[in-house]
Amino acid sequence: MRLTKNQLKQIIREEKRRLQEGEELYTNLSDQASSALDALEACVQDCLNSGCKDADILDTVEAMLDSEDWGSHDVDVDAMRKY
Repeated sequence: MRLTKNQLKQIIREEKRRLQEGEELYTNLSDQASSALDALEACVQDCLNSGCKDADILDTVEAMLDSEDWGSHDVDVDAMRKY
């Protein structure tokens, strides 16, 4: 299942609202990991603002996670696509 640009924006809005309401988006993460995920969100937003398609963004992230250059990660790509 692919995310539409509007679905991705909605997810970002919901997460932002959760943060503003005091809910923590990232739990049990180090400050470095939390900062890295914040940077990833900013990069995704920059991609969307530049006209990148959400499918291209997801494919790029998936390819990076699947690449042996990035090391071994237990990532459930189908779970990432559930949104």
